[in-house]
Amino acid sequence: MPQVYINTSFGRSELPGAGEAPLHFKSMTPGSSNIKEGRPGYASALRASPEGRMINSGIIAVTFTPDEGAPTIHYTTDCSEPTEDDPIVTGPVFPVGDASGGAVLRARAFQDGLWPGPICTNTYLIGAGPAGDLPVFSLVTEPDNLWDWQTGIHVLGPNAGSPPWYDGANFWNNWERPLHVEFFENDRTRVVGIDLGTKIHGNFSRTHPQKSFRLIARGGYGEGSIEHAFFDDVESDSFKTLLLRNSGNDYLYANCRDPLIHLVAEGTDIDDQAYRPALVYLNGEYWGLMGLRERIDEDYLENHYDVDPDRVDLLEFGGSVVEGSSDRYFEMLQYATANDLSDDAHFAVIESMMDTHNYAKYVAHQVWCNNTDWPQNNIKFWRPQGPDGRWRWILYDTDFGLGLWGGPATNNALARLFDANQWYNTLFINLMENEAF
Repeated sequence: MPQVYINTSFGRSELPGAGEAPLHFKSMTPGSSNIKEGRPGYASALRASPEGRMINSGIIAVTFTPDEGAPTIHYTTDCSEPTEDDPIVTGPVFPVGDASGGAVLRARAFQDGLWPGPICTNTYLIGAGPAGDLPVFSLVTEPDNLWDWQTGIHVLGPNAGSPPWYDGANFWNNWERPLHVEFFENDRTRVVGIDLGTKIHGNFSRTHPQKSFRLIARGGYGEGSIEHAFFDDVESDSFKTLLLRNSGNDYLYANCRDPLIHLVAEGTDIDDQAYRPALVYLNGEYWGLMGLRERIDEDYLENHYDVDPDRVDLLEFGGSVVEGSSDRYFEMLQYATANDLSDDAHFAVIESMMDTHNYAKYVAHQVWCNNTDWPQNNIKFWRPQGPDGRWRWILYDTDFGLGLWGGPATNNALARLFDANQWYNTLFINLMENEAF
């Protein structure tokens, strides 16, 4: 089976005289005949020499070489996807950046009878990157994918409501757009260059000028995972999804509350998200400091606990299903409320259903940082499916903590947990009946 790119298809054409050989189509027609133009393949992939890089000064001469054949190569310098109307590569191309950004070269092969080849994208940061010890991301996409008023994922768009939430804005849609990602390590070496998908990530923080990006690896873009050891404290070097986060509600305040709260949790048996600060360029323009984070999903659980990602129950809030089923959670909650947990026998049953030590430390950590956006919000918990799977709680989205919203960090955060009229306190209040807890 050849490479089939996202939003394309591969099959037999139903057009008269098309023959029996399968063709590639630039559209998908599930359940219907292929009656649009099909072609036998794509023009060659290209290799840039040198690949994207960071240098303090100097001139770079970039050449493009096809993997096969002698196609015509067109290129752009404005991050747009090359077409046959763009300049032809006739020799070395010299990227030129400025003090505030980088130079992006995108090249593509064209050949008669074939679809245009995959786009070769490279970013050259020539004296543009701030000096220091932080790694650098370059994110590149067709500018309309970001800024088009009708279809761009980074703008208000025609249906946005009033502030501060701008309900109906483009950035609230679950739209995914193609994105090329390059990652330069602390020593300025490019270690990742991959085509991905991206979505705007987060809740209220979507309304900020600097928005969070979800980086999504799919086989339809090329590779099914992002391969690099991004985090010292995560054993896996393979990720299907990563986040570039704008610090959420801490944006333009301290910009570090959530990662600090997570870093303090390391070594406490609390499931938390790894963090790494990084500088970001968006379409060649310096876009500021962002936080590289893991995303809490079934692949996170596989990376940290070596569980089958297709056999986990991952829930949020009061038991809403993210993955799997909520049945075992509500069975546990029902038992906790129907029985006296001061009785060690009943408490032992609950211990067989949930990791009470993990939960106690998780609650203590949330109380310590006075996260006022919890426990009524930002709750995630999980279990491996099976008779012995126990629930564990995951720390995430703690931006309201350490005194940002809802009062100073010295407030009595524990008092909120003893309000018996709130659904989110039921489990905690019942567990507190047992002295061991």
